[in-house]
Amino acid sequence: MNEGDAWPVARYPDPILRRCASQVPEGMFGSETLKKAASLLKSTAQGINAVGLTAQQCAVDASIVYLTDDDTTMVNPQIIGRSPEPLMVAWEEYCLVFPSDLRVNLLRDSVVTVEFKTLEGETLERRFEGEKARAVQHELDHDRGILFIDHSELADLPSSISTLEEGEHSIRQSKAFDRSVVCGTRCRNRRELNNQSKTTTKREDILALSRQRAALYNSSSRSSSSSSGSSSSSKRKKQYTGQIEKGSPPRT
Repeated sequence: MNEGDAWPVARYPDPILRRCASQVPEGMFGSETLKKAASLLKSTAQGINAVGLTAQQCAVDASIVYLTDDDTTMVNPQIIGRSPEPLMVAWEEYCLVFPSDLRVNLLRDSVVTVEFKTLEGETLERRFEGEKARAVQHELDHDRGILFIDHSELADLPSSISTLEEGEHSIRQSKAFDRSVVCGTRCRNRRELNNQSKTTTKREDILALSRQRAALYNSSSRSSSSSSGSSSSSKRKKQYTGQIEKGSPPRT
């Protein structure tokens, strides 16, 4: 790989690592500029043997994430679904932007669903499980300026790091622990349909909305109401019982 085929990667405590990446605007999709940026990000990740890498880590203010194992580039990714909190998994992680001997024990969702755009602007959804779910959550943290040390307590970090983090750690930790999800494209479409149904009383309009919903949910539209049986689910016990999953290659 030639020097011009990769970006420099920021190292802690470079303040660039704390910036939240900006969304890539619609006008950039399909452009040579975006394709070149994605190519450089991929080359950089592969050159440093990273599981994943964000453009933000390379001082490029654009929400672009590359995952090496799947050779996947995600633009403007956002988590739209998570597994229940009791199913969170404990991991031991490390990160290429920190000294190689620094380890942090933390919890990650066992399953996440991510909505993102391709380089051409197509909106896709993808479900990640296990190690791949861990990796994508690590990278999406980077994308919003969160580091894996934010999941730790200050007392568990080396003094050289805890001294630097003390002032902002509580705020950053609350962001790291935030498990909120974004209303994705399908969610917004459902809301729009619901809002439309509240503003019309014409039978033909209501039937048209019913057909739209049927297509959205891959089911058949019905002009008459039907009853459905109730369902119940038992509560699951927490799966993290002190056993730590070892992260494989170095994390970025």
